[in-house]
Amino acid sequence: MKKLAILFATFVCFAMISGSFAATNQHTEKKVISPVQYHKFVVIVPNNPTTGSQWRSIFDQTKVKLVSKTYVPDKANLQGYVVGYGGYNVYTFSGELGQKITLKHVDASGKVFEKRNYWIE
Repeated sequence: MKKLAILFATFVCFAMISGSFAATNQHTEKKVISPVQYHKFVVIVPNNPTTGSQWRSIFDQTKVKLVSKTYVPDKANLQGYVVGYGGYNVYTFSGELGQKITLKHVDASGKVFEKRNYWIE
């Protein structure tokens, strides 16, 4: 029964994260995130760590802090890193209003596939 409760709680968390990603996944250059309490906010980006690519965050470290970075496997990939299955990187930042955060999706050589800009407003 305990395993079933843990599995259900995990499923609910993944569903919430997937829904959050769907709401913010717009292909625009400027993405505005309204910070909540203490100017903390979350950015969710798709990722597949088995490809060797990764997201790099660029920001003024004197005014913005990376609180946490977590990989969450897709619902179909509940066992962690499985070749071919993706998931999401969940970044939690804390920072001053007006600060810019850039996320770059790069391969092992540093080639940029995608660039996303976020401002704390």
